[in-house]
Amino acid sequence: MKNIVTALMQFVILVVALVIVTFAIPKIAGNDDRYDKYIAENSKQTVTVGSAFGVVKDGEKASYTDIDNSLKNIFSKVTPLQKPVNKILNRQISFKQAKYFEYYWLTALISGVLCWIFAAGFPFRIGRKGFNVFGSVYNNFSKVVLLEDEMTREEYEVDLGMTIWGPLWIILIALRATFAITWGFILPFVIAANLAIGVIRIVGNVIIVSVRSSAATAKRHSLSQKLDKTTFSIYPEGGYFRVEQDQDNGQGVYVKNYWNAVAAKALFESEAGNKSFSKEDSEENILRGDIKEKKFYETYRLLSRIKGLFNNDIKSKKAIITASLKNKEGGYEYRFIADSELYHVYMVGDETAENLSHKDLKIDFNAAMLLDLLDFDRKGQRYDHNDFLNLYYADSDEFTAKLMNYNHKLITKFGRNRYDEYFEQHKQQIIEHRRYKKLSAVGEDDEALLSIHQITYRLCNFFAVCANIIDFLLRIIDNYYKYSCC
Repeated sequence: MKNIVTALMQFVILVVALVIVTFAIPKIAGNDDRYDKYIAENSKQTVTVGSAFGVVKDGEKASYTDIDNSLKNIFSKVTPLQKPVNKILNRQISFKQAKYFEYYWLTALISGVLCWIFAAGFPFRIGRKGFNVFGSVYNNFSKVVLLEDEMTREEYEVDLGMTIWGPLWIILIALRATFAITWGFILPFVIAANLAIGVIRIVGNVIIVSVRSSAATAKRHSLSQKLDKTTFSIYPEGGYFRVEQDQDNGQGVYVKNYWNAVAAKALFESEAGNKSFSKEDSEENILRGDIKEKKFYETYRLLSRIKGLFNNDIKSKKAIITASLKNKEGGYEYRFIADSELYHVYMVGDETAENLSHKDLKIDFNAAMLLDLLDFDRKGQRYDHNDFLNLYYADSDEFTAKLMNYNHKLITKFGRNRYDEYFEQHKQQIIEHRRYKKLSAVGEDDEALLSIHQITYRLCNFFAVCANIIDFLLRIIDNYYKYSCC
């Protein structure tokens, strides 16, 4: 894809260069442009690419010997290239086209410089630190020594001049400028090559991803037959990532973000192992993730979206996800119902939506984390390591408020955003508690810092209590004076 983007960028540069040349030709040629005279006289003169380049005169055909005296004589000495080169040179063109071929050197110069400025091409991206570098040559490569006056003890700078690297750097810049101009001459061929390479890479990538996705599907089906261990898989469906239990296709959720899918899969694996999702699990799966597989899964999802356009089953599932609480921001939402043994996390909507996407969990922390993760995903955000830690270090009151924020019965009775209200009421205490818990997790080397924080935490609590007492006393005094005056 990068090659195609580069080709498009180079094509725009070439068009810009041609537009500039269009306005520049009259100023350069003046009244001496023979092609304008041909047009004015309605001439029947034959003009070819070779005559426009000055290899032959107008009306003549180029031969192998004609090229010997041109810059293209290298082609005349390479037998396989003689025939195609002559075919191109003898191609008849219009008078207007001939003007652009005659001044192609100017187009090449402008397009080459623009490619250099905008780094349109791999050679120009090597060691790039910006184009406006001539003014910094002396500063970067001059040697300045700091000396001290023996009498006054004042320091002063002495410029010893430019080192050997300065002239060398200028030579390299000159070579790069020469390369840029040469690049401009072959730019049409570079554009064609980039397009060809881009198409080949896309087709190759599609083939590789298709083979890998077929293998992943076969593996998922084979795992579903193994009942000795509960496993989970990620696969794209309807533009989303489906995180699903292999042994029970009904157990699973849909997420937008790939990283959230990785985190959800790791969470389900912890739940299957009857353990709460740990800090180590977060560091391994949320903090670092699975960067090697991301490109594959994103391409896999793109292909899945294209296939989904022609698959009615996928269309119907996507419609359910999109339509689920369509009046809500994000298009879908997850809640839970808690019974005596399980937390039933499900997608809000009709019964079809609930059955399409749900997960049963035993551990309260895992249920809270899943709901937290899905809420982030609904908003189009990645659930990162710090977001996990905020839940991990939450005290019992905050944790309960967080979990109850998604409780179906409470939402039905009181509405949403109960946690937001709780957070605003206890914001300072929550932040201090999180800091304290995070600092508690450090090693023995940070005990001094931890002690300071403990003192700070206790002082904050003390001042908060004092503030409440003072506020209470002031209200009593105020009421006393109010009623005594009456």
